[in-house]
Amino acid sequence: MSNIRLPNWGYKGRPPTTKGTESTASEVLQGVKTHEEAYMLKVANQFDYPTENLLQYLDKQFYTSGSSWTDQTGNGYDATFYGTISQSTTYGGTIGSFYFAHNQTANRLHMGTGYRNLSSANAWSMVFVCRAPFGSNRYGLSISTNSTDNNHIMTGSNNWTTWKNGISNTTNTSYYQMLVYSYNGTNAKLYESRNEATQNIGGTQNDIRITGGQFVLNQEQDGSASSGFSYDANQSSQWYISAFMLYDEVISAQDIADLQGYFKAAYPIETL
Repeated sequence: MSNIRLPNWGYKGRPPTTKGTESTASEVLQGVKTHEEAYMLKVANQFDYPTENLLQYLDKQFYTSGSSWTDQTGNGYDATFYGTISQSTTYGGTIGSFYFAHNQTANRLHMGTGYRNLSSANAWSMVFVCRAPFGSNRYGLSISTNSTDNNHIMTGSNNWTTWKNGISNTTNTSYYQMLVYSYNGTNAKLYESRNEATQNIGGTQNDIRITGGQFVLNQEQDGSASSGFSYDANQSSQWYISAFMLYDEVISAQDIADLQGYFKAAYPIETL
């Protein structure tokens, strides 16, 4: 019965697939059950992450060493560390997180080029397992073009607000949690696992699918690709980041629930 999609026997998420049969003593469950029922009971509370329209997946639990943070999708959209790679267990449990301090420009994370290959300017989602409060007059998620230093950028003190057409909100990114940042062509939105709520944090945004620039996690960019970029320590943001995903769509509430369950199994993210 390996790899068979089972009926949804009260399972709240996507029904899982079996990976074998109840064949070892450690897997024996009490009571008379078929092996399909036994496996459903064993995996009913396990989650997998949605793979449809997933362009990029970075996760610290798969990191080994070196300046590249490997994309787990196989699409080759690796991220690149510049400067000293700082790993921390302050947030992220035993797996931990990558730490970037503010008030510095030497250390930064370039997020790869997956965003350039989104099929639409108006339908995408970014998933973060992180703690990223930024701080006053500091910035992150900076996406530049050949000639424009900040085509897309996020600001905020203990919340996230888009720099372009920002909307006042009560998000609180000082928690270590899962964040889903999405854009639907009208509004930029942020989901927080700490309260399982979504808020509008911005209005219409620029097209981020630009070649020639770069996507930097924790620094505000000045200059251009042609003249060279520079960074301002007073505008850099603090990050603890454990995972990142980029989807070529606005993911659904069910996708968010599945992702939250998946990451909750690996990291001590704040949830209700």
